Amino acid sequence: MKMMRSAAELATRFGAYLQTHLAENREEIEKVHHLFMGARDYTDVYEKCGMLGPKTVMGHCIHLTQREIDILATTKTRVAHCPTSNLFLGSGLMKLDKLLEVGIVVGLGSDVAAGPAEDGSARSSESI
Repeated sequence: MKMMRSAAELATRFGAYLQTHLAENREEIEKVHHLFMGARDYTDVYEKCGMLGPKTVMGHCIHLTQREIDILATTKTRVAHCPTSNLFLGSGLMKLDKLLEVGIVVGLGSDVAAGPAEDGSARSSESI
């Protein structure tokens, strides 16, 4: 958490943007839970480190609880949705309507870890 707090402090000092992943798949959420047992949820880890705000962009955000959606909206944290990647990885579908409903700015992202290969077949991170 020290590194995450330092990143937040540097971003604030220099007016920089922060970008990271949030709630992309259930396995990731479970790992975060075991690493940060004192956190209410995955988003709380970033919140406690001071990483949420209008200059933070969270990639994916597929499996958010209503509390997490509300804190992203309150802090004006933005979301980059990567539909192609999430489709090919089988991560799930983003609750876009819920995010837009509370005023979260959502843009399209491109996560090159998964998606269509040049020949139209599926590509995974192992084939890159």
